[in-house]
Amino acid sequence: MNAKGISYVVTKANMTAAFGEERWTAFMAKLAEKDKYFSTVIMSITPIPVEKLIVFLMKCARNSSTTTKCSI
Repeated sequence: MNAKGISYVVTKANMTAAFGEERWTAFMAKLAEKDKYFSTVIMSITPIPVEKLIVFLMKCARNSSTTTKCSI
């Protein structure tokens, strides 16, 4: 099952607004090291496998709870 990439786009916008572009870039670089899927371009119409979306959202939630550095 797939979800639309709009969830990724909205999460990116919110995380960037809250923590800055530098932290977002570091977060995505670490996530892409663990899963090559996240090294690709994800647009609002991109189908994202639900399993990968769940991992992404869990990592975002964990990362947003750390105030000083990017942790994956």
